[in-house]
Amino acid sequence: EENIAKPTCSVRNLDSCGDEVQKVIADLQTKSREELEEAAAAVDAKLEASQAEFDEGLEEINDQYEKMVESYNEKVDEIHEKSNYKWVKQILSSFEDEEGAEDEL
Repeated sequence: EENIAKPTCSVRNLDSCGDEVQKVIADLQTKSREELEEAAAAVDAKLEASQAEFDEGLEEINDQYEKMVESYNEKVDEIHEKSNYKWVKQILSSFEDEEGAEDEL
């Protein structure tokens, strides 16, 4: 079975478009170049505003994330320091080393 692509709906290939799309295209084709450029510029402006809003929100989230990571790291460091965690882990490791050496004998 051959995989034959169907023609794509476009302004130059209206036969491949549904009735509603054909009506939209026909209506747009009645407009002047200036009207279409204004319509495109209005959409572009909305898209740019939406992108700017998104970027601002993303920056706020990134700032919040960085603050959370910094706070977390400070808490972890404080907990480690107050509990002498580094030394506890090293001593536990030395016990395991000693037990491993005994097992080999």
